Amino acid sequence: MALGAPQVKAQSFQLRGLEIYNPYYHNPAYIQAEKTVQLDFIGYNLYNLSGMWTSVMTTIPKYNSSAGIRLAQGSYEGTADFWNLQLAYAYKHSFTEDLHLNGGIQFNSGHVKYEDGIFIPDPDVLKARHNGYLGLGVALEYHKLHAGLSSSFPLYLRREVLLEDNTTENQKDDADITNFHFLTGYSLGKPGRLTFDPIFGLDYRILYGGSAKELKGYLGANLEIRNVVGFGFTMGNLVSFSTSLNIMDRVRLMLGIYAGEHELFGPMEGPNYTIGSKEFDIIGQIRVNL
Repeated sequence: MALGAPQVKAQSFQLRGLEIYNPYYHNPAYIQAEKTVQLDFIGYNLYNLSGMWTSVMTTIPKYNSSAGIRLAQGSYEGTADFWNLQLAYAYKHSFTEDLHLNGGIQFNSGHVKYEDGIFIPDPDVLKARHNGYLGLGVALEYHKLHAGLSSSFPLYLRREVLLEDNTTENQKDDADITNFHFLTGYSLGKPGRLTFDPIFGLDYRILYGGSAKELKGYLGANLEIRNVVGFGFTMGNLVSFSTSLNIMDRVRLMLGIYAGEHELFGPMEGPNYTIGSKEFDIIGQIRVNL
């Protein structure tokens, strides 16, 4: 998913470790409310980025379908404000009681407004960006195992440029990202007592028309005790720790501590495990099930 953020160092894992609680974030085939309607609020205040994601999902058993909408809003300190709107739909086909195949589609529309503009090159000034992305995904569920593959690619990329003569021109933007994401996991233990859910994820990105490529991956798991308290972690390119609290199966609180990411096969002497002047960042989530 493209957030429509300024073109800084690409961030593959936008949820900074909370991906283990939100598989639908990368793959629309995973869209499914835990009950009938699911509300999620994710807030973050990172070293140079702050904002909130708000999403609503609903499951319609009669039509084996789920649908969702998500709005992301945020800002980079003193440089830009952005928003992104996502619409998604998923359909589940059941072969047997234990074997299911899900397919999903999503559309993202984003906008970035640069406060003072960016010179690209001098004397032209970049004032805003508009983008639209299409995402497709599939997910296979067999008993306690699941595996999903998704991709997103640009539909339109435009930018507003202030020219030397103070006129504004709409131009085609070349800051495109094509994304492929793989996720698999397995559930161990007995629900309601003790569960341990390991996961493995890969993220492959093609940036700027193929001039740059990134491959990142992580291992993670979520341990939940009596369906009340949980502890999660990720390691590899995505380094994070998290905890969760389930209140009467209606409200779930998640808090993540994020320590950074780096390329899977990149140089090991400089992994970006410390972000800015801090040693970690914090991101929180509230989930309400209706």
